[in-house]
Amino acid sequence: MPPGKYIRTNKIRREQSERIKNQIKNGSIMPFQKGHQWSEEIRKKISLSQKGRVAWNKGKVGIYSQETLAKMGVSMRGKKHKEETKKRIGNSVKNKFREHGYLSFLSEKGKEILKNNWFKKDHSTFWTEESRKKASFNRSGSKNPSWFGGKSFEPYSIDWTPMLRKEVRERDCYTCQICGNFGKHVHHIDYDKKNCSKSNLITLCIPCHMKTNFNRENWLDYFKNKTHERL
Repeated sequence: MPPGKYIRTNKIRREQSERIKNQIKNGSIMPFQKGHQWSEEIRKKISLSQKGRVAWNKGKVGIYSQETLAKMGVSMRGKKHKEETKKRIGNSVKNKFREHGYLSFLSEKGKEILKNNWFKKDHSTFWTEESRKKASFNRSGSKNPSWFGGKSFEPYSIDWTPMLRKEVRERDCYTCQICGNFGKHVHHIDYDKKNCSKSNLITLCIPCHMKTNFNRENWLDYFKNKTHERL
């Protein structure tokens, strides 16, 4: 057949469909089966063959109907990635974010919406009430990466008094011990609310106090070294 652009008519499509059905019946080709598991070797070959190829729908908007999008959503609901796949996706996203910034994840339409709505004080035009409730529910309690078994609900010791906090602030000269800016928050170094000895308390500003809720082991080491330097 000479090179060029060909249009598939309904007649050609029907003929191809019949031909494929006959090939499946004869056993010359394998049909796609729902739930079929490919071997590791075949999966690697498929992955290598697709590496470097640009997806046909990349950057395109409005190519799927609402009905098709709904079907795709239902088909993916409840599916879970393997741990290895989650790590690979996570590393890919982190690298992309590090190299190109968060805007690289958005389509042109998404960037326009962000530009017009996100930096306004009222974000109600950006997130619907239903979306906000879903996001809040999906990151609450044990589903939140900062969850530590409900430690924030534990009561403070009776020694945790306004006078004690004032003494710690005055000792640190109302200075955040991380960034050096003005600080009023008093932080428990070992995250134990009942340990209110002054050696376990340190002054922080609001942004730095929020940061200490993540990577707690690293912050424990940081404050431990900070305490040694002070001594």
